[in-house]
This record gives sequence, structure tokens and C-alpha cells, in this order.
Amino acid sequence: MSSVSPYTTKRGKKRYRVQGEQSRPDGTRARFSRSFDTHAEAKSYAAQLDLLHGTRGTSGKGSLAEFITQWHNARVSSGVLKGNSALSHWGKMESIIPLIGHIPLIKVTGQDVQFALTTLLTKGNPVGTGKPLSLRTVQSTKAVLAVAMKHAVVLRLIPVTPMDGVVLPTARKTKPKALSLEQVAQYLEELDTTTRFGNAFRFLFLSGCRRSEL
Repeated sequence: MSSVSPYTTKRGKKRYRVQGEQSRPDGTRARFSRSFDTHAEAKSYAAQLDLLHGTRGTSGKGSLAEFITQWHNARVSSGVLKGNSALSHWGKMESIIPLIGHIPLIKVTGQDVQFALTTLLTKGNPVGTGKPLSLRTVQSTKAVLAVAMKHAVVLRLIPVTPMDGVVLPTARKTKPKALSLEQVAQYLEELDTTTRFGNAFRFLFLSGCRRSEL
């Protein structure tokens, strides 16, 4: 069970320390201590630790899928993730699990992660639509997985994060394509044949508004 206690630094600043014990991958116990600026941050972190260590099978020897699932559930239960954010984060982790989720957490390498992310980028989720994911989506997946692995290091389930050295291609900057005056004139002419959305499209063309601003 983790404990949260306030203390004052030498400079007179009030901080909060989370202390407790956790299991190492070899089965031995080790004490830990981590400090936070606010009581809310310390309490949230302590809750996540207690949920993770209170769930059977949480160890470096368990699979990556087991750790990701327990880590995500702990973040949801402690209020770190809520609503759509929780669904979005889990969706990204679900795309990783079919590819490398079977590997024991402590044995996951940067090469494994690189393989999974590259597969999502070039072939897509094997249990999803089968279509390649966008670079932005894969980059977001990498970011969420990096947070999970960093947490595994903090929990001393793994010695180092396998995310170091994992590289994705950068997004290419492309110039937006605008309609020519001739194309706009053609669209406006076609709009004369409809009365349902004609005025809305005319407003978009003439004002330059985004669709979301209409």
C-alpha cells in the first residue's frame, strides 16, 4: 500500500512524497519514493501504483498485453483518463496488442516496438480494418506506449524503456490545394440547381470559412 505524506523542502516549498514497496522482476521487494508538487498528483500516482500492484500477474514476467491492460485500467480508475480520452488511449493500445502483446514485458525490445509501429503504418491493424494507419495516428500510438513503458521503469518492472531509439518517419509538409477561379465558378453554377444546401456552400466559397465554422 502506497502512502502520501507532505514535507517542506529546504527552500520552504511544500511537496508531497509517495512511498511504498513494489516487486522487482526477480520477485524481490524494493522500497520506492517519489515526490510531487501537488497532493492531487501524488494521490493519483499512489492510486495507480496500488491498483497495478494489487492486480494479480503484474510483473515484468507478465506479457506486454497484461501490463498495458492493467496500466490503462489503473489510469482510468484513478481518474487520470476519462471519457473520450480513455477510449482514444485504449484504441491505440489495442492496435499494439495483436502484434507484440504476447511478448513478456521484460523481453520487449526496441526492435519489437519498431516492427509493430511500422506494421501499423504500412499494413494496418491485423484485427482491424486492415488499412494502413496515418502517420499521425501511429505517432500518437508511439507516444502513449512510451508513457506506459516509462511507468513500467518507474515501477521497476523493467530496467530501461525499449522506446529509446524507436524512430518513425516525419510527416511531409504539403501545401494545401485551392480551387481555381474556374472551378469555383463551376461549383457556383451547379449550386443554382439546388435549394437545400446552396446558400451554405455559397457562404463557404465567398467567406473562406472552414466547414466546422459554418
